[in-house]
Order: sequence, then structure tokens, then C-alpha cells
Amino acid sequence: MEELLTIQEVAGLLKVSPWTIRTWCSKKYIPYFKLRGLVRFRAREVEIWLRKNISQGRSKSRLDIEEKMAENGAQN
Repeated sequence: MEELLTIQEVAGLLKVSPWTIRTWCSKKYIPYFKLRGLVRFRAREVEIWLRKNISQGRSKSRLDIEEKMAENGAQN
């Protein structure tokens, strides 16, 4: 089964606040779904979304995020 992430986990991976993630969800900016009323994210979909939204210049923190997501993907 694919790993499901919470708002707090995605916020930690992306180094933004949970409030930012909630805002992005309300604007349908980031892919998510609701499971019995709880917001959840598929790790693979977040990784794909992140890759599509990274500009050409990649900062160290973005590279760190990519590494963490790749490690999580390898564990599945």
C-alpha cells in the first residue's frame, strides 16, 4: 500500500507551516484527498507535484526535500 502523509508530515517535508499546506489545499494547489474527513496526501503524488513546480534554479533546501522524498519512496 502506498504511504499516506498528514498535513504535518507534508509541511515538514516542504519546510512550510501546516497552515500553508491547508491554504494550498483550499486553493487546490497541491494534490490531496479526504479520508473520512481527514486530509491525506499520497507521497508519490506530492513528489510528482514538487518536481513539476520546482524552477530551474534549485536551492539546497529543495535538494534536501527531494532526497528525503526519494528515501521515503525507496522504503515503500
